[in-house]
Amino acid sequence: MVKYINLVHFVRGVEPRVEMDLFTPAQKVVELNNSYGWCGTYLLQYDAFIRDDFATLFTTQCKESDEIGIWLEIVRPMVEAAGMKWRGREGYDWDWYVDPGFIMAYTPSERQTLIDVTMEKFRSVFGCYPKSVGSWLLDSFSVQYMTEKYGVSGFFICREQVSIDAYTLWGGNFNNGWYPSKNNLMCPAQTIEQQINAPVFRFYGNDPIYAYDRARFDTTPFDEPGKEKFLFTIEPFYGNACNMDWVRWYLETYLNSESMQFAITQLGQENSFGWEPGFGRSLTEQYAVLADFIKDKDNVKIATLSEASSAFKAAHAMTPVTANTALTDWANSGIRSIWYNSKNYRANLFLKDGQLMLRDVHMFSERYCDRYLNTPCHHWEATYDTLPVMDSYNWSKSFRAGLVFEGDFTELSVSSNGKTMTVSAVKKSGCTVTVVFNEDSITVNGCSAINLALEKGVISPDLPPCAQIAVISISDSRIELCHNDFNYAVELASGKFTNGDTLSVTAENNIIKAKLC
Repeated sequence: MVKYINLVHFVRGVEPRVEMDLFTPAQKVVELNNSYGWCGTYLLQYDAFIRDDFATLFTTQCKESDEIGIWLEIVRPMVEAAGMKWRGREGYDWDWYVDPGFIMAYTPSERQTLIDVTMEKFRSVFGCYPKSVGSWLLDSFSVQYMTEKYGVSGFFICREQVSIDAYTLWGGNFNNGWYPSKNNLMCPAQTIEQQINAPVFRFYGNDPIYAYDRARFDTTPFDEPGKEKFLFTIEPFYGNACNMDWVRWYLETYLNSESMQFAITQLGQENSFGWEPGFGRSLTEQYAVLADFIKDKDNVKIATLSEASSAFKAAHAMTPVTANTALTDWANSGIRSIWYNSKNYRANLFLKDGQLMLRDVHMFSERYCDRYLNTPCHHWEATYDTLPVMDSYNWSKSFRAGLVFEGDFTELSVSSNGKTMTVSAVKKSGCTVTVVFNEDSITVNGCSAINLALEKGVISPDLPPCAQIAVISISDSRIELCHNDFNYAVELASGKFTNGDTLSVTAENNIIKAKLC
């Protein structure tokens, strides 16, 4: 199976927060890609491609193999070209608040108009419509419209995060790609009828061990007392991604470890972080590491977003099963983390200090609508999410929440067959527990019980909207849940729910099998 790397750089034309040179970083990344002969994906914001210097750079300096697409944030000249009034703050031609800076802040008909104006202006500059579109936030209505009317083949949205820069994207595929439902861009569709036929990918990639909840628990060699912990993404501006040992481990984890049916990751940075000082030195070093990493690897391909999207669509009619498997820990803390993604759910199996747990489980449903599907988001922030079953990041307080396996564990190994991943977890006693992830179920063999680790009172209205949950009912074989007025359930085909001092799942004939529905 070919595994893909996108070299993605997006380009803004204005930066109202601080005076800076936006052109030099864009010019430098083009030169850097050209020096290696690698194809780059350059996503330009409206206010960038209407500037003569940017238009000239990307029409004269790019190679035939490069791809120029759109970075779809909303800016004043775009809004005014669409005959609307700009709602940004005084002096902000681009405003990072969701309202007015993102497409879901507008009515569906306004979204169409803004997209039409952007597409036509792009075509007048570059001679064609783009094949690729990205933004920190996109919505299913706009993605479906761009796919069907303009033939856009693939999309980027932000990595997993809660309330960073006013954007919450939580509970979707941890990485790789999926076909979104027509009701919610974060949820893969379960049927062809409700599927948007263009894949969505997440960037820039997160560390599969530490990016999830390290702000609450784990420390790493990059932490400094009294300073905020790094985000732990591949973005070269940040401290961890300036360390090339970490970058090598990241590439190894994403592209050499078990990834099931599709694998993709990215390098790149937006131009508003600056070149020097900024991300220039780190990005240049990352490229050198990448060149060494892909040497003699026939199964790793540097591709544009549209090339990767076309390969995705050629291989998969519906969302494939994917995984991110970290069976080594670059920080030498012995942590293991395995992410499994299907069209029905995602789950994270996590081993630390002998404790094995499901750190995260989120269910997907094509019937679950995003909050702004038909109604504009008139707030400064927005939430896109799926259906939580276990959410360690948001449900933890003094200790890490999770679904904890009984026993003391030492190591994990992984095997796969089609859509099924089997994780073998070895106990100190020498016994082995297997966790089998199927497309629509999780089966545990050899573990007598799984116990809910959760502090009382944590589940409350004070949680972020993406993490609020209500338990409707519990029976021996079924738990009914509600999130954002949407009901869903966990059913046991084998095992029994026991709701004593803490909720547990006890095995039946040494087997626990759960299905999300």
